[in-house]
Amino acid sequence: MVTFLEVDFHTFSKSFQNIDFDVKSWQTEEGNRFVVINTCHQSIQFVIKECEHHRLSELFEKARTELEILQILNG
Repeated sequence: MVTFLEVDFHTFSKSFQNIDFDVKSWQTEEGNRFVVINTCHQSIQFVIKECEHHRLSELFEKARTELEILQILNG
């Protein structure tokens, strides 16, 4: 993800937050739910647990806010 362009980051992070675990998740025998997420890089896929998804969504939102602040400061 380090090589993402900013516009790709915005697109990926927003689509990440829109994942509906009730619809898209798989479940293990132990009852844990997860999703497999493809990225714009064909060789990179993520397996994300539900609790990780919630935390990453919060962090993506924070990062987008900080990028907006940076743009404002840079004029």
